[in-house]
Amino acid sequence: MLILVFDTSTRNGTVGWVKMDDSADIPEVLDFADTYMPAIPGHAERLLERIDSVLGSGGYSSEDVDLIVLGKGPGTFTGLRIGFSTAKSLSLVHRVPLVTISTLQMLACNARTSGPVLSLIDARRKEVYAGLFDVIDGNGIPSASPLDSEMVAKPEEVVRFVQSRKLNQPLQLVGDGAIAYKSVFAELGVPALPGSVALDACLMGIHGFRRFQIEGAVNTAMIEPSYLREPDARKPKAPFGMN
Repeated sequence: MLILVFDTSTRNGTVGWVKMDDSADIPEVLDFADTYMPAIPGHAERLLERIDSVLGSGGYSSEDVDLIVLGKGPGTFTGLRIGFSTAKSLSLVHRVPLVTISTLQMLACNARTSGPVLSLIDARRKEVYAGLFDVIDGNGIPSASPLDSEMVAKPEEVVRFVQSRKLNQPLQLVGDGAIAYKSVFAELGVPALPGSVALDACLMGIHGFRRFQIEGAVNTAMIEPSYLREPDARKPKAPFGMN
């Protein structure tokens, strides 16, 4: 099975593919390729180009893809819309099943250790998207279970929330939000792990494949990104007395 993986919810886009041997009792990764690039000039201009380039590195094209795994956010509104529209188009055109997975949850797996992990994505407006997870390193394939609902809040509020949990194990911090507000999160007593701002495409492929095995594909026409807050740009209100 060839799995196409991508996430455009943050300013560090992830695109990759994973080749799985799904004929055995325990599926295994045969090969993979990925790329991590800042969204410059933007995901809109480069996403399809990056998908074609990464697939081409293995001698594949979009017609060879058997499953699409998409990061569903939270993250930037523009990036999420581009990622979802691209994934839906590829899924519908090539009749490929699609699954989505939390960006914060997959980011927590970057810690590659067991214990509580706080995933933080810079949400701008002096806020962060945050998710607290319990990570288990299962023979080199970490998995992350949520300890609470994902949120968008000011860094100081997230610090108070984590402190209120009174965790029994040392905490790890991952993501560009931990770096952007390192002076605030220093109160938690741990620095952000280096190199933890981009998602691991291979891990996303593995977890997406497992989800597909258990839950099946999502309804492509009905899926929506995880925004967690209202967009910055809104339609202007109608003048008083007009509908």
